[in-house]
Amino acid sequence: MKFEEIQLPPNHIASLYKDTLVVIEQPNRNLNNGFKEENPKKETAALKNNNVEEATSNSNPNYLGNNEKQIAILVNDETAPIIREEWLQFISNILSACKLNLGDVAIINLHNQLTTYEQLQQKLNMKYCIVFTQALQKINLPFIIPTYQIKEFNGCTYFPAEPLENYLVADAQKSNQAKRNLWNGLKSMFHIN
Repeated sequence: MKFEEIQLPPNHIASLYKDTLVVIEQPNRNLNNGFKEENPKKETAALKNNNVEEATSNSNPNYLGNNEKQIAILVNDETAPIIREEWLQFISNILSACKLNLGDVAIINLHNQLTTYEQLQQKLNMKYCIVFTQALQKINLPFIIPTYQIKEFNGCTYFPAEPLENYLVADAQKSNQAKRNLWNGLKSMFHIN
């Protein structure tokens, strides 16, 4: 095995940087850490297929973070195994404002995994679940929660928010309104003054 082929699990990488803020200078970088790929489309497709197979072969969700405070963050990212870098930076900033970090949460990509709320609860023992997608039904909750409304169910507080791309759009007015709604909901959920 070559050094370039070594891959660390995402939760191990997050544990290495749980108290460090990383500035991303090239947000559209590939996941290969600067090593040249011979066929990037083929490698990305293989990585995505492997991730889907891993996720569906067992009931344990793959996630980024240490889940130290039992907070699940659900995203729907079709371009990355867990989450693209610019979205991760946005989530890191939100967590920082809530006095949390990546070590406190588990970020799960619903696009690559067939995961129900029961599986999430069993594996992660969730106390809070922030869903950055309008596909809340993907986790098979027995009810519908409107966006930015908080709902407690089975010992977990659920908070559905808009998809992450809505917070990072060029339209400043739309983006700022979405961020304001998100922040107000998070303050209420985490009891932040």
